[in-house]
Order: sequence, then structure tokens, then C-alpha cells
Amino acid sequence: MSKGIKKRTILIKFRNYFIAGIVVLIPIGITVYLTFFLISITSQILPKEINPNHYLPYNIPGVEIITSVILITLIGWLSLSFLGRKLLNLINKILNKYPF
Repeated sequence: MSKGIKKRTILIKFRNYFIAGIVVLIPIGITVYLTFFLISITSQILPKEINPNHYLPYNIPGVEIITSVILITLIGWLSLSFLGRKLLNLINKILNKYPF
């Protein structure tokens, strides 16, 4: 009987490790996917007057990457400054209504 319990605990540990790996990898995968998506559409987002690849006789590598990093940083700043505060205030108001 101890072998059945031992197998069950090994399977449970394996399942828990698998779920923990998924929980860690999903945000990383979404971030990488969105970064590549932003890099691919950045040349269309930038106006031709600002994008140096349109008016110079040669292409500057990395303009799309720099623009996507700036966009991601801007989104992070917006979420932490305005939207983040509003969301935290809403959660605090909801939690203050419940007696703990």
C-alpha cells in the first residue's frame, strides 16, 4: 500500500510543478509575443516624417525595437500612474466595505 501512496504523491508533485511552470511561462510568452508584434507593426505606426528609414538612403537597424521599447515603457507608465491608481483605489474601496 505504501507504493500506491508514493506514486500518487509523485504524480501530484509532477502535476504541481507542471502547473507552476505554466503559470510562470504564460506571462513571459505573452510578453514576447506582444513585443514581436509591436516590432512588426512599428514601421506602420511611425509617420514617414519621423521614421529615419524612409528618408535616409540606408536603413538604420533597431529603430523598430527602440520604438517598441518606448511604447511598452509608455504603457507601463500609464498603468502605474493613472490607471494603476484608479484600480488600486477601487480595490481598496471594495475591501473596506467588508469587515475582516
